[in-house]
Amino acid sequence: MKKIISTLTILTLIALYFGCTQGEKKIMLSYKYDPGTILTYEQNSHRTTKVIEADSVVEDYKSSYNINIEQEVIEFENNVGQIKETSSWTHEMKNPDDSTKIDTVKTTRELDFFVQTNGKIVDIQFPPDRDNSYTTYIKNYFEQGMPQFPSYEITVDYSWTQTTRVVLPDETMEASTNYKIKSLVRERGYDCAVIEYEGNLLIPIVKNPKDSTQKQGLDKIQSTGMIYFAHKEGFIVLQREKMVIDGYREMNKKGEIKKYQLAIEADTDFALKKVEK
Repeated sequence: MKKIISTLTILTLIALYFGCTQGEKKIMLSYKYDPGTILTYEQNSHRTTKVIEADSVVEDYKSSYNINIEQEVIEFENNVGQIKETSSWTHEMKNPDDSTKIDTVKTTRELDFFVQTNGKIVDIQFPPDRDNSYTTYIKNYFEQGMPQFPSYEITVDYSWTQTTRVVLPDETMEASTNYKIKSLVRERGYDCAVIEYEGNLLIPIVKNPKDSTQKQGLDKIQSTGMIYFAHKEGFIVLQREKMVIDGYREMNKKGEIKKYQLAIEADTDFALKKVEK
């Protein structure tokens, strides 16, 4: 009996040792920008949208997106990488002339991101034809939604909070997201840190001077998800996210101010497909 107890004790200690060792493994989260590297991702998104006027749902529809994204590292200097992102996608939307019909629309987008190795956005450059309303929305979205990694080694269960001050027309508010290293796993051939997150984004919609409706408003976004980050190679392998968006809009329609709300739920997968150097 003593021998059995002793053996069980040793096995328990071994299990505890290896469990603690894995939990205490230190890693560094950092993007690695090697000029000439091209990362190709596929993003799939499914969403439901409700348009609400005076507490009544006036529109209720579903849409889906399949996006091909190429991120090319152009240069890396002074701890900042320049990444040219080219996105092309098709999505389904209601026909503007016949609400009973669904159109498939093709769209492309090009952006130049300037990002530090910890993920902090330094700048985003847009094609000259993009209006201020669009560029402001995109900048706010990425500055609030892209995680900034700690500047030191961390372990499983480490957590941090990222807070951004958002200046609105009538007040200043804070958007914050909590991040936690959930585990270390092997995903799609890479050693990954699984980063769990939950937070809120506040994205103002500013007026476009060229738009006669002078649409403005605010999107309040609740986001939850998981990021699988290849900590040795320095890039995202997989991201799964759920968003719940409460949108508020105000616009001038034929001389009258029209107010309405948007209630949107979206599920998105963002997956690495190819690495070229």
